[in-house]
Amino acid sequence: MMKNILFFFSSTIVGGAETNIVKISRELTKTGYKVFWAVLVNDGPLFEKIDFDLAGKIEVGLFYKKPFSFLKSYKRFVKANNIDIVFNFGLRVELISRLVSKQIGVKKIVSNIRSTDDWRKNYHVMLDRFTQRNVDLWVSNSEAGKIAFNKREKIPLEKIQVIYNFFEKSTSFFQPKKEIGSVLKIGVLANITKEKGYFDLIDISSQLNQMNILHRFIYAGKDKTDGNFAEELAKKQLESNFEYLGYVDDKKSFFDIIDIFILPSYLEGMPTVLLEAMSYGKPIVTTNVGGVPELIEDGKHGFLFDPGDIEGFSKAISKILALKDNNWNEAYTLKLSNFDKKLIMQKWCDLIYNL
Repeated sequence: MMKNILFFFSSTIVGGAETNIVKISRELTKTGYKVFWAVLVNDGPLFEKIDFDLAGKIEVGLFYKKPFSFLKSYKRFVKANNIDIVFNFGLRVELISRLVSKQIGVKKIVSNIRSTDDWRKNYHVMLDRFTQRNVDLWVSNSEAGKIAFNKREKIPLEKIQVIYNFFEKSTSFFQPKKEIGSVLKIGVLANITKEKGYFDLIDISSQLNQMNILHRFIYAGKDKTDGNFAEELAKKQLESNFEYLGYVDDKKSFFDIIDIFILPSYLEGMPTVLLEAMSYGKPIVTTNVGGVPELIEDGKHGFLFDPGDIEGFSKAISKILALKDNNWNEAYTLKLSNFDKKLIMQKWCDLIYNL
């Protein structure tokens, strides 16, 4: 029997989690499932990315601002659409959904582990532990996330299933790398935050200048620093080394214009953007956080460094620039087979069937 599935998440600002919700929802509808979305706040362009038969969607608002309105809207939506399973994304959603979803008719609750979440405070962990009794299963997108939540939240390992993110093959899949011209184009595709390592790019750029490497960081994503990143660039007089594209929907165009991909994050789960960079055959320099080492083997699929290792990142970029054979395709092809869409979606379908 097909089940009605609700993806419940915090925001429509597009990040890694939201991108994966779109992709998983799209594939589930192809197999006959009715998929619904509930969001706390519609504050971004995610709804514009719906290109599949979404059965219904609702903005329920923030619980702490209008609790009665929230509960009334959410209950009506769940009842009207006979929701069988709710997949929760984000701590704000997790806490309230765990408390009320089964009370209003949802049969099963699945919580998602999207990163190692080192930012969590003690009270976050206490709330997590208090509400987890209503959760039937956790899905982590990395082994690192599974281990972290078992250690911190005391979730039994047998209640956590690891399902990796999958990548979409494109028409330019594994195109040979372009010849690097006079200016090395280094791509960054992530929302602009301190946690994504954006401010480290400033120091990396300064060091590349000292190494006489002509370069330009081409970066895209939503600025969540309130302009502080751009202000810091101006203060260091490095604006000419950076080009901001804003929000980018056309990933192919982005990857086609860059030579190297960099992701200097301090926190990650299993970044889909690294899968995308690999699928376009781009050399990768990133950090060894979260589930990244499950995807990138240092020296084979790219280069891994501790967060904040400015010298390591700069030397890796210089090393890639000096490589005569810059074709990473053979190593990428074998690794990406573990993240194939058909394989990953079968795991999602098996999980839903067995709940």
